[in-house]
Amino acid sequence: MAIKQTVSEYLSELDAHEIYDSEEIGKDFIKYTGMYPCWTGIPAEEMRKAIKARGLGGELDGNMDMISGFQMAEACAMQYANFRPVVVGRGSLFRECIRVLKQKGY
Repeated sequence: MAIKQTVSEYLSELDAHEIYDSEEIGKDFIKYTGMYPCWTGIPAEEMRKAIKARGLGGELDGNMDMISGFQMAEACAMQYANFRPVVVGRGSLFRECIRVLKQKGY
């Protein structure tokens, strides 16, 4: 049986910029936190377009719905802590969401 973690502990182990298979990371989220994912996966083709539009390079394999670490943190902060981050930058947003979740006991 998996050791239960708080939402903030779980998210802290992820990378803000990494792109994850939404369904698979959702299963892990349930396994380790006992809570259901509150984010909506983004279709792979939309994610590819977003990567290209940023112009920073990178590739994405697969055709499943995707979610990035910072998007997961933002969704969790809004769902569990009623918090909408306003900071600029994906890493800053990720850290701020985790900080607030931790403060609220999640």
